[in-house]
Amino acid sequence: VTPVVIAQTARATRLLGQARLPSWLTGSPSGELPAEPAYADHLLIIGYGINGRNLARAAREFGFPYAIIEMNPQTVRREVAQNEPIHFGDATNEAVLRQAGAERARAAAVVIGDPVATRSVVAQLRRLAPDLHIIARTRFLTEVHPLYELGASDVVPEEFETSIEIFHRMARYLGLPEDDAQRLEEAIREDHYGVLRRAQDDETCDYQVAQTTGKRCADQEGDNDD
Repeated sequence: VTPVVIAQTARATRLLGQARLPSWLTGSPSGELPAEPAYADHLLIIGYGINGRNLARAAREFGFPYAIIEMNPQTVRREVAQNEPIHFGDATNEAVLRQAGAERARAAAVVIGDPVATRSVVAQLRRLAPDLHIIARTRFLTEVHPLYELGASDVVPEEFETSIEIFHRMARYLGLPEDDAQRLEEAIREDHYGVLRRAQDDETCDYQVAQTTGKRCADQEGDNDD
């Protein structure tokens, strides 16, 4: 998976905050919760799978403050032990987003696998923070336009980003000037992947089937031949 490029102009600041967990995760007596961290001007990471971990690693390298929201209690417990600024909770819940300072964040990355939850989180973030830069990852072509309509600033479809990365590496191998390759990549992204979407629309593909079953176009073609 191609990592999202983040915060190239980030100023050096120390990491902020301690994770706030329910007592059943921390083992602390009921009611003895840590004080809320003073998050501001930070990167908010929704989901702590591969993409979320890559983003957190990049933020640390750049010295950029960040906060994480994750639903898996075992993951949260493990990362709290490593002093990660991680919060346990469902990011579709406004209170959980506020706990991680969503309304004061500089940017948010929604990198969870559930497309319904992704839409809900994007909409909640946009309501909380009208000026927030929101990047959402999706597996499905059908999710790109709805996510933009719900308020995403950028949508990164995995399949298309993989295609762009393959093109970039092949162009480098074939000796295409780096500037030319970069300009083409930027044009594709600025068009919201329109060139690639139009090419994919020419295929025999039911995207609703793709979303509900996980079958890619090539797999569906075989089904249609029956």
